[in-house]
Amino acid sequence: MRVTIDIEDKMLDELVKTTGINKKGPAISFAVSEYMRKSKLKDFGKKLRQGVYADAFDDDSEACLVAERPLSQDS
Repeated sequence: MRVTIDIEDKMLDELVKTTGINKKGPAISFAVSEYMRKSKLKDFGKKLRQGVYADAFDDDSEACLVAERPLSQDS
């Protein structure tokens, strides 16, 4: 999707320099993706602290049992 946005030249130059991505469009896309990823991680951490996922980490849950199994030599 194409979007027209106004970004100060100095900020855009800093973004390109910081990301190491030389093209402006991909650098902006990367920055937006990173912002969204970090936002989701922050939300997950908040929910984790609130105990929303408490049942997922029960000692009797299958996920914990699978995680405790040692890897076989074949895998």
